[in-house]
Amino acid sequence: MWIKFFQVASKALRQDASYKRFALALVFSLLLHIVLIGKFNFNLPNFNNNRHVIEARLVLPKAVLLQPVRQEQAPEPVAEHVPEPMPPEVTPEITESTPEVPVAINSNAVSETNPSEIADVPLAVPATKNVEITLNRKAYKYVETEFDVRTDIAANVDSNPEGRAKILYKLLSNNEQYQLKSEIEGQDLAPLALPNLQTSDGYLSKIGLEPQHYLAKIGGNNNKTLNAEFEWEGSKLSLHSAQSEQKLDLIDGTQDLLSAMYQFMLVAPQQKSRFNITNGEQIDDYDFSIVGEEIAATKMGNLNTMHLLRRVAEGEEKTELWLALDYQLVPVKIRKTAKDGKVYELLATSINTEQPANLQ
Repeated sequence: MWIKFFQVASKALRQDASYKRFALALVFSLLLHIVLIGKFNFNLPNFNNNRHVIEARLVLPKAVLLQPVRQEQAPEPVAEHVPEPMPPEVTPEITESTPEVPVAINSNAVSETNPSEIADVPLAVPATKNVEITLNRKAYKYVETEFDVRTDIAANVDSNPEGRAKILYKLLSNNEQYQLKSEIEGQDLAPLALPNLQTSDGYLSKIGLEPQHYLAKIGGNNNKTLNAEFEWEGSKLSLHSAQSEQKLDLIDGTQDLLSAMYQFMLVAPQQKSRFNITNGEQIDDYDFSIVGEEIAATKMGNLNTMHLLRRVAEGEEKTELWLALDYQLVPVKIRKTAKDGKVYELLATSINTEQPANLQ
């Protein structure tokens, strides 16, 4: 390239003066460029395939400790008042003190109360062992009560009765055994088939009277004799009559028809008193409810009494007792209503008692 350039320049110088000036200018420019290029050192970029590795480290942000969010505590629930459960039933513990028998008579007391006015209450299961029993340690040692027997309960107390009756209770000298005897006389009473004679004997236990033997002689048209033997150790009750013999389970607290009435002298009745009673022929569940306090008109005068009623289904035999509040709840009025509707009533005419020293 440079050779061609000098050839052109030489030719121009020889042929034309204008070319000579142009050539001189060109040579001068060329020299100037050479000087300038030689004075300065230009480093041209090196376009090679070498690659540089750039290292970079990522710096993680500092961990921020999160403070637990404090939760608002819910207000503690206020416990609702719940009635404390009744304590479990326990084996009775005999209290040695004498039970207090109420003697106050309601101002509205009446001589009679209509049983139909009493509200029905569901019957409870007998629980002699599970009820706390207060035994009257100053109970009478001897009680002799005479009665008029009537079939017209509306008759005046001074009217002539259809018959007479006497019930005798006595505690033997050992203060451990008792005897009871009931006798009823009256020719006009024959259609009622009353027990002309009843006897009961046994022991005085921690729960009151505990019969051993019971006998009933029925007069009238159904002349028969009934016996009951209480085998407490074997928990068996043997019933004997001319027609049959039975052996039944004996439940604690079981009474006979006679002992049941005088059991209340030793153990005051509750609002509801329930136990088994045998008449020598069968055993029945008796549920007595307290009707209230009433005044019973007798030949002895007006007596303050507690009226008990045995609740039964319609058409069943009904029993009512009036217990004298001033005579340790001894029965002074006894009324029986038979299934056929016939009624007889024993009303006290006299009471003789003897109170012993405190029973052990």
